[in-house]
Amino acid sequence: MDKKDNKFKIIIVVFIILVIWLFIISVITLMHINSGFNYWVCNDHGSIADWVSGIGTIGAIMVGFHQVKVQNQLERARIIENKRPRFDVKSASALIPKNNVLAFEHDASRVKEIVEDYGDRYFKLQMTNISENIVYDLAVRFIYVNSEGKMQNDFFSFNGLKAREKLILIPTNHEYTIKPKRLIIKYTSSVGEEGFCDYNHFEKSKNFFEQPNYYFVMSNNKYMSGYEIGKMISKKSKQFKKLNFESKYLNNRFSFSEKGKE
Repeated sequence: MDKKDNKFKIIIVVFIILVIWLFIISVITLMHINSGFNYWVCNDHGSIADWVSGIGTIGAIMVGFHQVKVQNQLERARIIENKRPRFDVKSASALIPKNNVLAFEHDASRVKEIVEDYGDRYFKLQMTNISENIVYDLAVRFIYVNSEGKMQNDFFSFNGLKAREKLILIPTNHEYTIKPKRLIIKYTSSVGEEGFCDYNHFEKSKNFFEQPNYYFVMSNNKYMSGYEIGKMISKKSKQFKKLNFESKYLNNRFSFSEKGKE
């Protein structure tokens, strides 16, 4: 139970106590200044103790409803957290059969030539969903220094990345001499949670991005947490604004069979 929840429960309890206290004071005051009210309370509608007991019952019901609501939110938070994907990104060698390929090239034969290269001529990335969870919407921002020494941003988009599925990304400038700097994955999980996976270090000697940072966007469910693998961020936060982006280009999608045909 977090601090916000404890604070909310304290406010509820204090509010109920204040209502009961004000009601008792009001009843006692009316009994002193109005004999008719005193007779009505004592003879027609039970004692003050009965009234206080009834109000206490109402308060208990309110607390019960709150506890049910909290339990439902906790269960929903657990489901959402268990549906979060994990990613692995590295420089790809030759194409693994039946991979989907995203590229800005329009010529399928040219794309086939690139994906069949073993990594000594062309640069391409292999992104894998290493979790058992489906990713519904996926967008990727790849930041790198191109072959002319200029910083470049490429954007990719994809729908429906299955568990353990691999995706090949071919940047606009795919010369092997490019220098990867950062890769940001923006996704929507199968239960509607928005999140980011931020890779900001590419280990050239090992040809893969390492030490990703995961960020999960806060929702109305305050019981969501990042645990030890990530951090919860608000859409109003500076971190969200730094990570968020819109896919600016419509990249082409290719799929090759085991024999290398489209």
